[in-house]
Amino acid sequence: MLCGRAGRGALVLAVLCGLPRAAAACSVCFGASDSPMAAGVNSGILAMLAVIGSVLLGFGTFIVYLIRRANAPGEPAPIMVGGERQEGTAKC
Repeated sequence: MLCGRAGRGALVLAVLCGLPRAAAACSVCFGASDSPMAAGVNSGILAMLAVIGSVLLGFGTFIVYLIRRANAPGEPAPIMVGGERQEGTAKC
């Protein structure tokens, strides 16, 4: 006999399987594609795609910025000789 958490889960599953109205799909899943609910679902999907796309575009732009910044020529590091800062000119 099942006891504990697994027993409760099996009982809930059995009750949910016995209630077909609780597990019924929406009108979009049944094929009524011209209903207002279908239009709402499609708008929600497009909104989520827009948000995810903008976040991915932001990450991609930031990565390209970091790569360009890492490869950009910058000022040469100052040469330190004997504790004094040199400007990069050779003294003979």
